[in-house]
Amino acid sequence: TQVAKSSADSLLTLINDILDVSKIEAGKLDIEIIDFDIHQLFSDLTATMSHRIQNKEVELVLDIQEIKEKMVQGDPGRLQQILTNLLSNAIKFTQQGKITIRASLATLNNSTSAEHNNFQLHCDIIDTGIGIASDKLGQLFETFTQADSSTTRKYGGTGLGLSIAKQLCQLMGGEIDASSEIGRGSQFSFNIKLGRSDAPLLAIPNREMNDSICSQQQLEQYTKQNILLVEDNTINQLVALSMLKNLGLDAEVTENGEEAIAKLKEFGDQYYSIILMDCQMPIMDGFMATQNIRKGDAGDDYRNIPIIAMTANAMQGDREECIDAGMSDYLTKPIDEKLLADCLIKWFSPQINEVK
Repeated sequence: TQVAKSSADSLLTLINDILDVSKIEAGKLDIEIIDFDIHQLFSDLTATMSHRIQNKEVELVLDIQEIKEKMVQGDPGRLQQILTNLLSNAIKFTQQGKITIRASLATLNNSTSAEHNNFQLHCDIIDTGIGIASDKLGQLFETFTQADSSTTRKYGGTGLGLSIAKQLCQLMGGEIDASSEIGRGSQFSFNIKLGRSDAPLLAIPNREMNDSICSQQQLEQYTKQNILLVEDNTINQLVALSMLKNLGLDAEVTENGEEAIAKLKEFGDQYYSIILMDCQMPIMDGFMATQNIRKGDAGDDYRNIPIIAMTANAMQGDREECIDAGMSDYLTKPIDEKLLADCLIKWFSPQINEVK
């Protein structure tokens, strides 16, 4: 089971990396601008990464004393992706010594408007690992490139992480570079632009190795809720059902939109609480099924049921297409269990009783 999970995680990482590269090259990767606690982001990331070095003689050090702001505006998911890629490399190539995350936040202008790029975040990831030859540094950020072929054989990896990190930095108004010395370690440095936030500081639970546990605890109150999974692919059905089982939830399965509407008619009075809806299916796809459900074809009880789209399409505009069809939310395949849990918690909430 553990081998299968490890293989699945590696495949998921590769697929997500390839999707990111495709979206970036097509100019269709969205950068969010939302409020977030930057101190919390660094703390949570460091706590998560600490568990990867438990069997190594490596110390992980976080220095964010020069980040005087806590709430900022930007894309925390993409910032975390850059940091995770760089830290994963540092951990992979460092067997002993120290890995340091050092970050600072500098004011760029005097504007108080959150719509402007008010801050520049600078971050260094410094390790005492194997180092990189000087003649290889220039090609590090190219797609599908590693320092040399033996690196892939010995340490694994796809050669996509650093390329994606560079392009994400550029999309967020910054840049990335590297310096290194064989046998003494490496330093990767990047900067991005962030906005000023007027949002109040929120109490966000520390996600230190507790993401899945926290999600399961939050979902415990919903274990008696009935979920309808609408998915025609047998493998995808098994994957989704397995993830739901891990979260303490069960679901009934139908293979297309027509069957789903029939099932909803069979069980009225809000028997189902949430629908997980694949978009591309034979006979009746997810878009048409959703539109018909919203029109009342499955009964008035289900007009406003939360419908979460599940689609392999991950380009800019795909989410809007799902929402325009009447779907409540959107998950891209391959489905990530934590994102699935967060989405279910959001739409199980008793306060949500209509389509937003």
